[in-house]
Amino acid sequence: MSAAAGKPQVLLQRFVMLSAGWHLFVFTTTGVWGSLYSPPQFAVEVAPTSVDVTLVEEIPSAPRQEPLLVPEPAQPDDLPQAKAPEPPKEVPGPVVSDPMKGAMAEAKPDYLRNPAPVYPREARRRGWEGLVTLKVEVTPEGIPSLVTVEQSSGHVILDETAAKTVRAWQFFPARLGNVPVASSVRVPVRFEFMDSHL
Repeated sequence: MSAAAGKPQVLLQRFVMLSAGWHLFVFTTTGVWGSLYSPPQFAVEVAPTSVDVTLVEEIPSAPRQEPLLVPEPAQPDDLPQAKAPEPPKEVPGPVVSDPMKGAMAEAKPDYLRNPAPVYPREARRRGWEGLVTLKVEVTPEGIPSLVTVEQSSGHVILDETAAKTVRAWQFFPARLGNVPVASSVRVPVRFEFMDSHL
């Protein structure tokens, strides 16, 4: 590329720069620039406030003086008589709820999680059925501590199976107010065949 070919390009750049500078000078000095751009205008409406506060200057007042009263000398009849001291009044103490008072709730087996007894094979083979009533001593933790047969089914194998199963159960402990306590509960266990067995 020759030096002559590059010269017109340099001249063009200078011309554009000078033209831009000249226009900027003219716009800023003549105020044309200000007429071309104006910031947006906003209308602001003044609304009354919900609370008007008026400050009032406090006027200091003179200190108030009480008249000085001088008691008259007491006469013997006017002298106060000594009163017998009153006995102290009873002040009620704080109300304390005894956790051992309140409604007694009986222990209950957790039937949803406790397994049902398995029907003994020999009892099924012989067709034995019956109702066993067990007396269960339940600890405050809900654990059976003692299981005894209160009323037999008439078959020892059914009684023993029922007692063995209930010994593994978990109970909701009895409550006195909101405190779990030891208690005893009767648990009936029925062994009977359903229609499908017959």
